Amino acid sequence: MPRKQLITGLKELEKALQQLPNAVASRTLITAMRKAARPILQTAIHNAMRFRNPGTYSAGQLADSLKIGTVLNKRQRRIFRKRPGNAVIYVGPSWPMGAHAHFKEFGTSKQQAEPFLRPAWDMHQAEFLTTFKREAWKALEKARKKLAQQRPRVT
Repeated sequence: MPRKQLITGLKELEKALQQLPNAVASRTLITAMRKAARPILQTAIHNAMRFRNPGTYSAGQLADSLKIGTVLNKRQRRIFRKRPGNAVIYVGPSWPMGAHAHFKEFGTSKQQAEPFLRPAWDMHQAEFLTTFKREAWKALEKARKKLAQQRPRVT
């Protein structure tokens, strides 16, 4: 069941990011999201460690395949088309080691679901949002300082 959560302070962040070049704004957001997503990844890895069965094909591969990345597959790129100021990260299994992860997470007709990623998100959702806001402001200030130090280009 989805939960509603009040998020405040992001309008100011959005206005501040609009003052930066698009590439810098996206990189700033990605940096903040990566830092905020680390606890989710660590918990998902811990949850996936339950599936380590010595001698089987998937002995630890699921836990080893979990990553935070910015490279999206073709379907994800279509959904999250590049728009100015947009930034998307992916927390989940990487291919080919994690190719079977969706079977574990959601189950099949013959296998019961053993979720590992959703419980991690549910546990750290509020922490993700607060950490994201804090880290986004830090990264924004860092980007502003770096841009201020650069010499203006003469055309």
